[in-house]
Amino acid sequence: MMKSMVFHPLLALLLGLLLPPVLCHADKAEPVLSSNTGSPGNNLPSPFVGSGVNPWVINLPTVQVDLSSTTLGAIKTGVVAPLSAPVLASQLSWEPVVGGRTARIRVISTQAERLRFHVAMPDGLSPLRFRVQGNLNSATVGYDDAPVSREGGIWLAVTDGNSADLEVFASEGVAKDKLDFKIDSVNVITVGASVPRNIGNVQEKQYDLTCLSSLNTYPGLEKAASATALIHYISSKDNKSYVCTGTLLADAGATQTPWFATANHCIFDQTTADTAAFEWFFQASTCGSDLTDYRHWITFGGARLLYTDVYLEPAFLILYKQPPLGAVFSGWDTNIQVGDPVWAVHHPKGDHTMVSFGNISALGQVVIDATTGGEHLVNTVSFVYGGVEGGSSGSGLFSVSNASPYWKGTLFGGPEKNYQIGDYSYLNKYYRHIKTWLNNTSTEVYPKVFLNTTQKTTDYPANVTVEWSTTGAVACSAMAIVADNIVDFLTDTRRGWVGSVPTSAKLEMKVGLQTDYTLSCQGLVGSAINSDDSTKKFTVKVNPPTLNQINCLFDWAEKTYPDLFSPVPGQTVVTADPFTFPYYYTYRTYSNTGAYLGVSSLDNHVHYIASDKKLQDVDELWKWLEKSSCQSI
Repeated sequence: MMKSMVFHPLLALLLGLLLPPVLCHADKAEPVLSSNTGSPGNNLPSPFVGSGVNPWVINLPTVQVDLSSTTLGAIKTGVVAPLSAPVLASQLSWEPVVGGRTARIRVISTQAERLRFHVAMPDGLSPLRFRVQGNLNSATVGYDDAPVSREGGIWLAVTDGNSADLEVFASEGVAKDKLDFKIDSVNVITVGASVPRNIGNVQEKQYDLTCLSSLNTYPGLEKAASATALIHYISSKDNKSYVCTGTLLADAGATQTPWFATANHCIFDQTTADTAAFEWFFQASTCGSDLTDYRHWITFGGARLLYTDVYLEPAFLILYKQPPLGAVFSGWDTNIQVGDPVWAVHHPKGDHTMVSFGNISALGQVVIDATTGGEHLVNTVSFVYGGVEGGSSGSGLFSVSNASPYWKGTLFGGPEKNYQIGDYSYLNKYYRHIKTWLNNTSTEVYPKVFLNTTQKTTDYPANVTVEWSTTGAVACSAMAIVADNIVDFLTDTRRGWVGSVPTSAKLEMKVGLQTDYTLSCQGLVGSAINSDDSTKKFTVKVNPPTLNQINCLFDWAEKTYPDLFSPVPGQTVVTADPFTFPYYYTYRTYSNTGAYLGVSSLDNHVHYIASDKKLQDVDELWKWLEKSSCQSI
């Protein structure tokens, strides 16, 4: 939670006049219950598939941990400890199991409360699957049973305790010496696991969600809590770990696309978003208990940052992994008025889910960030019960109606000495930037390209048919590289296409030189997670034209244009081009007219020099071969 210090109502008014007007009508979406069946609760048996009898053990030395935060509001939890000697796949003891093989790595840190592995994968390997478990976890947490493909690497789920096991599973057919990954660093978290959860971390008077079951708004608050996640991330600014809060949002089509909102000062760039893990159902099991809800689950693998703004303070993302079964995609509502009763659902200081109640006291206030001195446009809430603290940053503000929650913005911060004042992002001022996603009705937001074409070596010239279709694509572009030169035209079917193309089409092309084609498509949220889904490439290799074809053309030209080419027949010469070696010219010269007729292997174009000695490019060879009926010679 960022601390705001100074209010400027007049400045807010002036700046408000410069911003897009507040919506004259309200947009709204209803909450949706997640139907994802792939994530069990933490009371299920361990899904480790190997015995782990011979793990590779890493004993971390004590690391210096300074928990003072340079980003007020986001709670610093630990540091990233690079391993002096990264653990390579070739060093591990691999155990055969059904469907492949597994290896086990164990890290021990006496000062850690929680731990998190980083796996570096230079080639974004896809056959690997990961499962992690801490010594204080009753079973594995956040395991990944889908192939992972990431460029550079991935931060895995957060584990509880001072020891954690990582099991790596490689499917059959992947040779051990081809597993190019390494464990190169560990996030040592020094706050969290051993501290009693419920009211164990918070510093102010807060209200545990599970203690509010008697309220008539409790069903709606329970759904809001099921849409709320504690975010663990590594900041790109200092390479330290932090926690914030965020909200899973529904869209108008109830598609269960995992849209997610938090604060800009939490997730401010894509590098940071890539490190994020999301802790769901981090709630007390019962009122007053320090035990965690049995549904507790962690998803990891990061998110794609779609929109953020420093002044308005939101961060809007799409998660790379679906939330667990039972999570709720919260409804949302752009109707926000002074005096509205609202609820904050959050993780103050990274504690269990807490709930605060208050009313909106001001819209469009400009506050000064006590850390940076920067200005932010916010809506202000005065809380009657509870309030907000560090770690609450990015959490949702909700109205509750008919047992349903409606999100209305994310927490920026509040005055340093009054935790019962909360400043929230002004949704109506940035709604237009996220409207396309929140009003989505398609279940396909990532593009997938399907391509059929002839991809082989052919005689000159090549007749190529390329046909493509897509799902989830809103726009496609294409590029063709011919003889190392990017083709700069779209509709010329002699070689290919460049620029914007339809999301599905069939194209007939005549190709005269080896050409590398690339088709890339964008979905509602950009390219696909796996680049192979949204980008397809193919190459057409073309044999050079034969000397018989060229001689046939020269003979035809001499007969057709005798006033240009005489005496006849001219003598055919093949010579290297000193400027484009190893390319060559095949040509004839005509002494009576001073003309020259030739073909360059650089581009397979016909060149002509008249008596004025000026070189003319008279088009591609294949066109002249068709005109002269020499293409089949």
